[in-house]
Amino acid sequence: MTNAIYPAIRHHQSPLQRPSWSAVRLPPAMSGPSRLSRETQKRLLAGEDLTGPRHPPAAWTDATTDDLLVQHLLALYFCWEYPTFATLSKEHFLVDYNSGKRRFCSPLLVNAILAIGARFSDFPEVRENPDEPASAGVQFFREAQRLLGLEETPTVTTIQALNLMSIRQASSGQDMSSWHYTRHAMRIAIDLGLPNDDPDQEREDDTPDARMDRQVRVATFWGCFTLEQ
Repeated sequence: MTNAIYPAIRHHQSPLQRPSWSAVRLPPAMSGPSRLSRETQKRLLAGEDLTGPRHPPAAWTDATTDDLLVQHLLALYFCWEYPTFATLSKEHFLVDYNSGKRRFCSPLLVNAILAIGARFSDFPEVRENPDEPASAGVQFFREAQRLLGLEETPTVTTIQALNLMSIRQASSGQDMSSWHYTRHAMRIAIDLGLPNDDPDQEREDDTPDARMDRQVRVATFWGCFTLEQ
């Protein structure tokens, strides 16, 4: 099956058919209602390409050096998993993912996404053991575990990654491990005060960045809450 929206999904193995990773686009329609900051809206209205790749995709992970493979797995995640359960703000994530910024994106979060995306791919490259389909994404999940162990100051992206790691473990039949990651995510969310945020609350000293942060924090908390329930 060839997918017109995600050209990298079915043409990864053929060198003659492999498109440039700059051709891969993630459609806004997959994200549901969006609440972008005024600054981001202005940049979009001005015609600035906020989804065009600027930062090499594989730079986010040490588990592969293949840019197209990373884009392939990211596309699969947003196509099949994200519409079912969203624990992050897709638009804000993609802006930082493509620019290399780490405000709404991080290597930990990207590796967690890739570990889930690998479940939807039948390419041997996504498997730790090419002959074992069940090993798909293991290398990305282990990299996420390694990065999680190195984090000294948890952030919103840490919570998002933990939620995704929980989903990945649940899909692999690792219920206790999944519950551990879910509870860890909720504890951090409470410690960071995410339940106290109100995305509609207007403040006199509000800035576009502050509003953007609050919107992402609220979306992250409710994703965390829904997953725990």
